[in-house]
Amino acid sequence: MRTLVSLAFVGMLGSAAFAQGAEKWVTSWAASPQGPYPIGNPSVQPNQSFHFPAAATGARDQSFRLIVRPDIWSRQVRLRLSNAFGTKPVTFDGAFVGLQLGAAAVMPGTNQPVRFGGQDSVTVKPGEWVWSDPVTLPFVREPGELSGRKLAVSFHVAGESGPMTWHAKALQTSYVTAPAGPHPARASRESALPSGEDAVTAKDKSMPPISHPGRLLRREIEARSLSANRLALDLGVPSGRITDILNGRRSITADTAVRLGRYFGNGGQFWLDLQSQHDIALMERERGEEIARRVRPAKVA
Repeated sequence: MRTLVSLAFVGMLGSAAFAQGAEKWVTSWAASPQGPYPIGNPSVQPNQSFHFPAAATGARDQSFRLIVRPDIWSRQVRLRLSNAFGTKPVTFDGAFVGLQLGAAAVMPGTNQPVRFGGQDSVTVKPGEWVWSDPVTLPFVREPGELSGRKLAVSFHVAGESGPMTWHAKALQTSYVTAPAGPHPARASRESALPSGEDAVTAKDKSMPPISHPGRLLRREIEARSLSANRLALDLGVPSGRITDILNGRRSITADTAVRLGRYFGNGGQFWLDLQSQHDIALMERERGEEIARRVRPAKVA
């Protein structure tokens, strides 16, 4: 699911070393808090009504896995969770941070528990935010070696969150379970989500189908009152190419992605990522179990 979500505006600090050998905390990744959900200006946003049926109730016993790309890596991080636009206290528990393996999966052996004042859970009052305790990342040896890699930040919302603080536009896919899903706190397992159920890979027929990027493109052009033919003319491609993408019959190639990125101003990588995430999710749903039985993850060196 492309979002991201959360009532959690998540910020991250990393401890950085300087010439004199001292260290200090610096911001490594952040998204401005907006809200309450769904207020904002989302771009190519999927329909999230399955996961959040009512904005007033927000999340309800759900697990989140947010995928973030730090600008700076370090051996320790702290996370900030925000309830800036909330109207009721929100309790977070089952928080972990680990190295992303791919999609919603975490590299085995890297998932580390996140605590707040030494506790496994924390309640954030309306209009407030909280920092976690420092979390040591044993897999970070030389920070420069992980440049471009991503972290998976997981947590569970206990009960109903009420109106959610979020960030409306994200160029990264993150994951969330169905409402009132199983409690994830035993979350050290690194599968798709701690609960084992996420919006992309779950086989539960009650879950929504995997969205082809053409569906998201259709929403974008409808919002701009564009026709498929108009878009094709503006991009300089055959109209059949756009029609096939909109109907889920054709993938977005690098050529089309670059054109769409130039046209909408969000870069070709955005559209290629949409396609690759769709393809991976589809493969995980269709053959994920078979591949998991056949392929064992390599051990962290």
